[in-house]
Amino acid sequence: MHDGDDETLVRSFRATGDNDSFERLYRRHRRAIYACCLHFVRHPHEAEDLCHDVFVTAYERFATLEGESFLPWVRRIARNLCLNRLRGERLRGGVEPADEQQPSGDADAARTTIVRQQLERAGAVLETLPPHQRRVFLLFHAAGLSYVEIAEQTGHSREAVRSHLQNARRNFRLRFERADSREQRGGR
Repeated sequence: MHDGDDETLVRSFRATGDNDSFERLYRRHRRAIYACCLHFVRHPHEAEDLCHDVFVTAYERFATLEGESFLPWVRRIARNLCLNRLRGERLRGGVEPADEQQPSGDADAARTTIVRQQLERAGAVLETLPPHQRRVFLLFHAAGLSYVEIAEQTGHSREAVRSHLQNARRNFRLRFERADSREQRGGR
């Protein structure tokens, strides 16, 4: 049977509740949503779980899909679920699924400490960026928005967004390297 385009499948599912139409949407877009989740959480098993949660949420909230294409809508669900998961981990002190397993030695503990220090340093460096650069940087890298979506949210032109993002990346990289260098010299 022909899969049809997303719009046809959305109409079919909305009109009849035909799970086959939703299943086709799932099969068509699961890899893109998995990649989106993996971009945020960096753990394949967690990304797989989140991908499943995204489609369950999409199924439950299907009635809210109005006036936009399926893929951007489900990507927004993915982005929001991933950000909520990351916020929850941060509020719990950064506990990750791997932390719940048996400790695997001093090397892993040292690596975890280094990663946490780098994340703290990255957060501190982000705070030093000018507000307009920080906002564009976070909307692009943390929220996964496109230049056009950022332009709509900020009221800047697409070119201004591109310029702010380019400057933010350069400033972030330079400031992070400087902070890293200071840390290696003993905090001087």
